[in-house]
Amino acid sequence: MKKIVLVTILFICFLIQGINTPTASSNRVEEKITLDSDYITHEAISIHSNDDFIEYGFSGSGTKTNPYIIEGYNITVSWGHCINIFSVSKYFVVRDCLLETTDEYDNACIRLANSGGYGTIVNNICSGYSGVNVWDYCTSVNITGNYFHNSGIGIKIKDSSNCLIWKNIVEDSRYGFMITDSQSCTIKNNTIISNEDEGIYLNRASNTHILYNYISNNDRGIKSSSSTNSIIHHNTLRNNYVGIYLNNIHTGETPTIDNLIHHNNFIDNIARPQAFDYSEGGLAIWYEVATNEGNYWSNYNGSGVYQIEYNPDFYLGVLDIHDPYPLSSPVSISEFTETSPPPDDSGDDSDNAGTSFLHVNILFTFLTVFVMVKFVNRKKH
Repeated sequence: MKKIVLVTILFICFLIQGINTPTASSNRVEEKITLDSDYITHEAISIHSNDDFIEYGFSGSGTKTNPYIIEGYNITVSWGHCINIFSVSKYFVVRDCLLETTDEYDNACIRLANSGGYGTIVNNICSGYSGVNVWDYCTSVNITGNYFHNSGIGIKIKDSSNCLIWKNIVEDSRYGFMITDSQSCTIKNNTIISNEDEGIYLNRASNTHILYNYISNNDRGIKSSSSTNSIIHHNTLRNNYVGIYLNNIHTGETPTIDNLIHHNNFIDNIARPQAFDYSEGGLAIWYEVATNEGNYWSNYNGSGVYQIEYNPDFYLGVLDIHDPYPLSSPVSISEFTETSPPPDDSGDDSDNAGTSFLHVNILFTFLTVFVMVKFVNRKKH
């Protein structure tokens, strides 16, 4: 009977471990957005005023707590945009749609322009020249949990600010994300793989925060051109041609300066070294000043600094550019600990739910063992 109790305990512990250990299907690299196949076929949607939401009959009232909802549509267009929203001042959500543009000209699955801080784009599947195109002075657009593939650009942000790009997947496109002439955008928790050019491309952008992304098999993982005050940390850059590429190639443009780059994993990128800094007129800081900790480089020899590729003609009096504090082991970047809800979210308790579920399983284990032991003792007497 003791053997039975022991086997029971081991089985329950194994069950708990299996339930709470991420499997291959939960890995962000393997993840795909799964949606209901029961879409409603619909023609292109064009909204140029607040009244158009009512004309289309979308549910909601346009308030922050009750936004207009555009959802569940299957839209394919050969010209123009699948969903075009312009000059509105009502809150809206575009979600759970299957969208495709077949023309190669500058058309988008979802295009937002001059629409303030009212838009949320979540859980859509997009393919075409541009997945989501946000431009012309939009603010605080939330782009979360979408899947982009076979696109020219997965997400393009232009002349906008404070946009959030969170937990999206983009693959098999030309560019993953492009941020141009925009300020204070956050790119977090995304999977960006197998794109022809850049995974993330910053062009004349400022105060961009790039963190907790998995960026793999692109030409350049992250490229920053004429961009300032970016913070790039806790990203994994793997199997790209070059991990990070900083440059300023046009005379007279704002130089790429004051970028902080630390606690990233540079793993098996092809170029040696794995990062280039061809900026003119300024230097990136390749470590965290508060901790004197830099980045992990898979080809670091374990001694001294890690050299960054640079053009000495751009740096008068500068002998070299390097990570002075390279890390000896990869940075631990957990897909659970790195995740936080986007701003103004009502609260994503998935982590707490997982912890609670673990507690329930542990309690169940102890109760089961207690009952089994009591049963054995009763049999003895």
